[in-house]
Amino acid sequence: MTIKIMPMTIEHAKSIVKWQYPAPYNLYNMSDDSESIAELMNGSYYVALDSALGLIGFYCYGNSAIVPAGNDYGAYDDSTFLDIGIGLKPDLCGEGRGKDFFNEALLFAKTQFSACKLRLTVASFNQRAIKLYGSLGFKTSIIFNRFSEHDQTEFITMICISTKL
Repeated sequence: MTIKIMPMTIEHAKSIVKWQYPAPYNLYNMSDDSESIAELMNGSYYVALDSALGLIGFYCYGNSAIVPAGNDYGAYDDSTFLDIGIGLKPDLCGEGRGKDFFNEALLFAKTQFSACKLRLTVASFNQRAIKLYGSLGFKTSIIFNRFSEHDQTEFITMICISTKL
């Protein structure tokens, strides 16, 4: 897989908001509306393009990568970390592409933002992702809950401090 990373475009944003992940990953589904498109166009999102497959996912960095409920638990108090978020196209999930896809996000964080301290937030049920992140040096930092009118979701922040990123 050869990945090219570039700033989010309106065309890609309109495509991404239509992605639908199956349960329980549907937590990651976006609304197909102007608010979600505006979020993707806020300057902190980048698309991942594969020469053979086209749009395969996106990356985000900074505040766009946090779960706001984590602020109540101090999950993001250390501002020396760069928060990172990823989204792999739903029909590519579970095919063994995650490691290469995530490694590209890490390399981009280092080259574009000079980041050596990274933090990510993942739903605790997403064991596939947690296993991947752990294999790449990320360790659990803080666990917190997000409550909504419909449910409660547990999230884990994981951190990686390395000059080898």
